[in-house]
Amino acid sequence: MRVKPYNQEKIKTEILSFLKLNGKSNIARLKKHFPYSQSFFSRIFKLLDQEIIILGKARETEYAAKRIIDGKNSSYPIYEILEDSSSLKIGILYAIEPKGFYFLSHLKNISSEYSVDLPYFLNDLRPSGFLGHLVPNLNPELNLPKDIRIWSSEHCLKYLTTKSFDNIGNLIIGDLAFQKYLSQKTQTNGIEFLKRAEQFELYANNVLSYGEPGSSAGGEQPKFLSNLLPQNKQVLVKFSPPLHSDIGVRVADLLICEHLALNTLHKNNIESAQSEIIFTKNRIFLELERFDRIPNLGRKGLITLGSLDAEFSGTMGTWSETSINLMKKKIIPKEFYNEIRLLELFGHFIGNNDMHLFNLSFYFSKNKVIKIAPVYDMLPMLFRPMNNQIVPKTFSPPLPLPEDSNIWDKAYQLAIQFWNAVLNDKNISSSFKVIAQDCLFILNKQKDIGKLLPK
Repeated sequence: MRVKPYNQEKIKTEILSFLKLNGKSNIARLKKHFPYSQSFFSRIFKLLDQEIIILGKARETEYAAKRIIDGKNSSYPIYEILEDSSSLKIGILYAIEPKGFYFLSHLKNISSEYSVDLPYFLNDLRPSGFLGHLVPNLNPELNLPKDIRIWSSEHCLKYLTTKSFDNIGNLIIGDLAFQKYLSQKTQTNGIEFLKRAEQFELYANNVLSYGEPGSSAGGEQPKFLSNLLPQNKQVLVKFSPPLHSDIGVRVADLLICEHLALNTLHKNNIESAQSEIIFTKNRIFLELERFDRIPNLGRKGLITLGSLDAEFSGTMGTWSETSINLMKKKIIPKEFYNEIRLLELFGHFIGNNDMHLFNLSFYFSKNKVIKIAPVYDMLPMLFRPMNNQIVPKTFSPPLPLPEDSNIWDKAYQLAIQFWNAVLNDKNISSSFKVIAQDCLFILNKQKDIGKLLPK
């Protein structure tokens, strides 16, 4: 079929409008609306080269109109920072009409794929928690909604591609963010290790007054990120309110408990975040070495159980329930189950009622789960202040499941070690030691329950 040039322009516009309205389409779908040959469509697509993206290959080929975000870009390169601090461009993220994204992989072992929202492996980069809530106020020029919970994928990209270079894990989106990462590598900003107590106080006050938090590591506990010199050790630092209040003392107790819980696991050969308690006149600081970072500025890939669940399972259950479903789909190796269930039981035994799916992570590389990442955010959250008040709580650890017979006793003994460590720590308040003693008393009632489980 020969078509006059002006008709060709008209048809090009019509096909592009169809793709913008109806989304990605294959040739068969297009032929239902436009009576043209395969070769004619090929010529039109060449003319639309700057305005469309080709998805898939051979019989799976589809065509989509590029979607401009914030009036500027429709595509963003994605970079991976490797453990030796070198980088790799792993692909390009395209926004397509009328919604959704297409990740075009540059690597053989990662498939290109379409997603309605941001690809699942970018989900954990979304701002969240205490530091995430500071982002809109810290970046008013981006004109983003004040409530990050209502951010769309477009809002996230606007921030991630312009301001965010120190994300969780090892991925960076966009050239501008990557340039900021390169700029960071040429600088030696940080805190002198021997002066950290004094500097931590300044950082805490700065963050609380909406100072630059530097990153979007999640969680609602007030915190900041820093780099300790000369080791170039990158840390996340949580801090208590001033210690002259009951709330400040309780939060300090919980930060010390987190340190003791992580240390208990570490002593029993269970990988956990390396931590240290720093004391100042006004506050207690919990310094946690970032396990997605390497001192030479290298990085490790991470993904949360929550992001895996949202993409592959939709269980929205406990750690163990969600993991079982992901194991059935071969997303997580089956041999991970016992350790995940052990950590879950330990959490129950120490009063951690905040084991949501984003508080368990895995090392992640080339879209593959490698191993369970070190434990973090493991503490007796049951006893945290509520609405700025100390509220009495009842500690009631759950009974075991029949399949817990091979791990129940170990989890129980870990919890006993933890609560004894709390009782023996001179920096824990007397009021919280009463709680620890009560928890030990309740746990002792379950001392022999493991013997009743089927072998």
